[in-house]
Amino acid sequence: MSSYTPITGIALMIAFFSFLLVGCGAADDLQIPPLAPNDTAPETDSFLLQVPEDLTPITAPAVIDRPGAYLLTNNLSESGAQTALWIQSSDVFLDGGGHHLEGVLSLNTTGVRAENLSETLHNVSVTNLSVSGWEFGLGVTGVENGMLQQVRATGNQDGIGIDQSPGLIVQNCTVTDNIPLEEGGVFFGGSGIDVSNSPGTHILNSTVSHNGWGEELPAVGGYGILSTNNTGLLVSNCVVDGNVNTGIWNEYAKDTQVLGNQFHTNGGNGGIFMTAPTDDPVMNAVIAENTISGSGWGIWLIRNDYLVQNNTVSECGFGILLDTSRNATLIGNVMHDNELNFGVDGNAYENYLHQVDTSNTVNGRVVSYLVDQPGAVVDAATGAGTIYGISCPDLIIRDLDLANNLFGVFLLASDRAVITNVTATQNVNGFLIQESDDVRIEASVANDNTNTGFSLVASDDLWMTGAEAARNIGGMDEGTGIYAENCWNISLQQVNASDNNFAGIDVEDSARVSLVDVTADANLVGLILGGDTIQVTGCVIRDSVGPGIGMYDSTNATFWNNYFLNEENVDLSQGVVTGSSWNISKAPGLNIVNGPFLGGNYWAKPDGTGWSQITPDRGDGFCNASFVLDVGNVDLLPLVYYPAPVANFTAAPTGGRSPLTVRFQDESTGNITDWHWSFGDGQISELQNPEHQYTTVGRYSVTLNVTGPTGQSELTRPDLISVTMPVSDGDDGSLAAMSYDETGFLVTGSQGTVLAGVEVDAGDSIGTLVISKGVVARDKDGKSLREVTIVASGAPAPEAGAAFALTDYAYTCGPAGATFSPAIALVFSFTGEEWEALMAGGRPLTVMRYNEVTGAYEGVPTSVNAVTRTVTAHVTRFSVFALMHAMPQGTETPVPTTVVPTTASTASLATPLTTPPPTLSTPTPTATAAGANFPVTGVLVVLAFLAIAGGNVFRRR
Repeated sequence: MSSYTPITGIALMIAFFSFLLVGCGAADDLQIPPLAPNDTAPETDSFLLQVPEDLTPITAPAVIDRPGAYLLTNNLSESGAQTALWIQSSDVFLDGGGHHLEGVLSLNTTGVRAENLSETLHNVSVTNLSVSGWEFGLGVTGVENGMLQQVRATGNQDGIGIDQSPGLIVQNCTVTDNIPLEEGGVFFGGSGIDVSNSPGTHILNSTVSHNGWGEELPAVGGYGILSTNNTGLLVSNCVVDGNVNTGIWNEYAKDTQVLGNQFHTNGGNGGIFMTAPTDDPVMNAVIAENTISGSGWGIWLIRNDYLVQNNTVSECGFGILLDTSRNATLIGNVMHDNELNFGVDGNAYENYLHQVDTSNTVNGRVVSYLVDQPGAVVDAATGAGTIYGISCPDLIIRDLDLANNLFGVFLLASDRAVITNVTATQNVNGFLIQESDDVRIEASVANDNTNTGFSLVASDDLWMTGAEAARNIGGMDEGTGIYAENCWNISLQQVNASDNNFAGIDVEDSARVSLVDVTADANLVGLILGGDTIQVTGCVIRDSVGPGIGMYDSTNATFWNNYFLNEENVDLSQGVVTGSSWNISKAPGLNIVNGPFLGGNYWAKPDGTGWSQITPDRGDGFCNASFVLDVGNVDLLPLVYYPAPVANFTAAPTGGRSPLTVRFQDESTGNITDWHWSFGDGQISELQNPEHQYTTVGRYSVTLNVTGPTGQSELTRPDLISVTMPVSDGDDGSLAAMSYDETGFLVTGSQGTVLAGVEVDAGDSIGTLVISKGVVARDKDGKSLREVTIVASGAPAPEAGAAFALTDYAYTCGPAGATFSPAIALVFSFTGEEWEALMAGGRPLTVMRYNEVTGAYEGVPTSVNAVTRTVTAHVTRFSVFALMHAMPQGTETPVPTTVVPTTASTASLATPLTTPPPTLSTPTPTATAAGANFPVTGVLVVLAFLAIAGGNVFRRR
């Protein structure tokens, strides 16, 4: 330890007073008032640290117990010392001389410690050194008006620890890669800067990054800046990124200002998190001009009085969340490409009283946050991306797509609102209607949200029609299409609530509930019902993983004319169910399974053993025995399925010379009592399978109408029958050429001579068969050919090394093996764009015939006309014909995939094997949902609520 001389003392005092004059003046300049609306964050100048000219050299490890200016003269490598440098005196300036103090990363060690165990220190400055391998790289306790400048703290448990040190300035420091240490089997630390009980702390122009990560260590701790109980904290112009937990965690710290920083890729609670105690919630914090990205949350604020202005938040789990807060002001914030951009949440009315103007945007669309604005209209012209209505009676919301926020629409105390044609997708909750009466929701969609599509809470006289709430996902007891709690007089009509992770519709503690024409397919539970006076009718509940209906405590529920198809249709075990009715009295009318009377419900199971499936019809559309759910719940009039008529028929032959006799075969399905045929020539028949003779040349459309007790069905086949003139060989002068699509009919003599020219189009405007008059056309057995077909198809790939390669055009001509003498024409006709694409490579075109016997392609005489953009193949035998590119000599032919046909096919809907589905009429909402299944793990941790029911497939919330 060096001696203390009077000269040194004089130099130190000069340096010290210079520091006070410059440093304290700068501190006074840094008092930043809250931003007024439309202001920007002020710039903050760095504090000036005056370096004394005369420095006393010291060698670590050492204790500095006298005022003075000191210069470190050595490095430490893997030092086992408990403290490398311990400053125990006020008025100390320490210049590290660019040296590095390295410990062995163990507990109860400090690189540079500033603390006197018996008194408060003043005016301690440390600069120009690096520390690593300590529990605390730098530990400052009980020091007033200190400064840390150009200090690098890496690879410690905590980089910089500050406690009970008001007015400390951290400036131009680098605090990175500090990692947690184990104590008693638990890992602690791993933070960059840990500040507590130190009002007026300023952290400026510093980098605080990648803290909390350790090789093979758990990701714990990892705060960039951890602030507790620091009034007047200022963090400005810093880079805070890559920290395991949070960029800045600030709690119990009033008058905080976070200005002009960069927060990126911080995990845990994300970029900026602030909170205060419930008994002293006022924060008066300013968060402005920050850029935040790639973090769990961008800005998450709890408690009251924040100004959040001109921040940009992107690619985070959540952009900006006001959580149980009051009196926040948001201006000019840009939130984009976050999984969830914006949200306000709370448990009291006051938690939603904020000033959020339309200068705030989510994915380029405005935040529409309305408070006390009666009669407001929010529509497509407003460009809203999320909507809040707080005490806004007669609010109108219409024609909007709302996505990627906490709520699509949130209404609180907003009576008589009307919501029309609004789609809310990929939010936590699509729509939340709370304490708002007489609300109408029409033709709206709430799909693919992570919790609930529509939530209706403590509201009366709600009416929803033509809505869809599907594919809402989430954790246990989450992912419900429509949730209603503590409501009165709810009507849900023509609603689709299918494919939700939990329940299609969940009604709890509500009265006078009407569910009409609801579809709830493929949910965990179709309907969960609890309350008084519930009516369910016209509903279809199918393919539930658990029960179709789960009953909580309920009275006076009525179920009639519903279609149930589930392994377990009703679960009555979760509550007390009294006064329920499972049918009405028999009444005339078409029921849900096409029977002639209304009464009970249709009870089916996927394996075909449902009561309605195995119990005979008593003659009027009801089972001949009641269906007993339990002693107090019986359906007296269970329904029997009546299949609706579906018209279908075949005809043979469909073409030939007059007179042509055609046999018609009815292939209709369902309960049919009457048939009515119209043959297209003015003649009709009431027979089921009639035979009809056509005597006049022409094409005829045929119609079959079938009728039964459950309705009627009609099918028309246009131009089904083609009748040509009666001819004999050598007498064909009156026959004109004819054109067909896909299937053509030939008029041939007894020897196969074509008596009238025919053109048959493949239906894709490209391929055409041209068969001229006089050609001898025979089938593979040598008989006269009467019919030909051409269909766009695939073609087998040429063998490797072939001198030709497939294009995208091939046709199958039939019947296979048919022959023609002389050759007929297969013509490929192209548009200018198609021709340009074909000829882009400059390779010649040719047509090849696939020989199915040899498995090889054979050449076909081909002519190419670039003027007309046609390729003509001269065909003598039918097979598969492919348009090819000739390959340049010496080029190996690529083996292409099979050519895809140029015509599209339409897949029909699958029909259940065990029980035909009912005929339903559910209007489709005019709004359409966007599709994306998005995972928001961090949000779910905070926002999810788990109901506890103990192992049941549906649970009470």
